[in-house]
Amino acid sequence: MVRLLRSADVPASDQDLLFLHSRARALIAAGALLAAGIASAVLGWQRHTLLLYYVAAVLLGGLVVFQGLVTARFRPTNWLVRASDDGLYVKFRSYLNYRFPTDQLTVVFIPYHAITSARVVRERRELPDYDASPRGGSVTIQRATTIVFQLKGDTTSLTSAIGDEAHRIMGRDGPNTRYRHTPVRMSSANTLELDWTVVPRAGELMALLSSHGVPIETAEATTDYAHLETLTRDEQEKRLLDLVEQGNTIAAIQIARRLYGYGLTRAKQFVDGLGPPKGAPHKRR
Repeated sequence: MVRLLRSADVPASDQDLLFLHSRARALIAAGALLAAGIASAVLGWQRHTLLLYYVAAVLLGGLVVFQGLVTARFRPTNWLVRASDDGLYVKFRSYLNYRFPTDQLTVVFIPYHAITSARVVRERRELPDYDASPRGGSVTIQRATTIVFQLKGDTTSLTSAIGDEAHRIMGRDGPNTRYRHTPVRMSSANTLELDWTVVPRAGELMALLSSHGVPIETAEATTDYAHLETLTRDEQEKRLLDLVEQGNTIAAIQIARRLYGYGLTRAKQFVDGLGPPKGAPHKRR
């Protein structure tokens, strides 16, 4: 029932509801970073303090890196879901990887009648805060929203295409990229998960699905990434892979260093090597 296609082949209509990463938020964040950098430089000049000059250099250098994210949000490839009259177009290539070849199948069309249910999962993620406590014990909380679709029919081709994209971003089947986030996953044969970091909010998509007769529900979840030492090695690696796919590669590397006693280079190599076999669904938690 589902159909794969290239992003360039997705039919566009002004009547479609488009869900994308907020451009306004990116501009606000960039503006705040620029203001902080300039303020640090001015204070450094007034007080003749080298530390403030250093802080300004770090902030302004970070702005150069952040510029790529801002630019990507103003490209036509910045969208996750396009809701049409007949169904949803879901793009499983991150908008940040717009430089990848455009002839690859990176979008799935899902008719409304192929969705047996939709669930919004509001997750509380507990991560170790090594900045506050280098030895561990301190925890920082992140909030995340995931939309989970249960699909009808054969999804083998979709699972394979999403797996291919995951291998591409890891540099195993194509160009490497520093953007390792995978916004869409198959967690089982008929379960599709979307990281909802886009606007409008998830409730608007749920209302649309409900109007097309799709059963919807909400759920709360808590995931502990701060105490992985109590888990088996396989479970630890699954949690670390979760972090990578969420875009939290740095956190995954920090945790791997403390779990296994790796140095920075070894921990990065280990995290870069995480991932399911090609074409296989990634089973979360």
